[in-house]
Amino acid sequence: MTPKEVKKYYRNQYNFHKETGMSMSSLGNWIKWGYVPFMSQKKIEGLTKGMLKAEWDDKNDGSGTPRA
Repeated sequence: MTPKEVKKYYRNQYNFHKETGMSMSSLGNWIKWGYVPFMSQKKIEGLTKGMLKAEWDDKNDGSGTPRA
């Protein structure tokens, strides 16, 4: 899943925070980085009952730290 897909699904950072329990700044960081960390994707996939699917990519080591 991409940060844009997450933003579209939750509509705004407040709804994202309210429904996931993750910080509002997380979504902003993911948009800046261009990806959602894999472990966060897995959590969101479960919360959305598969509406958003977790996908691995080479930039994403799951740590939440952006990689070049």
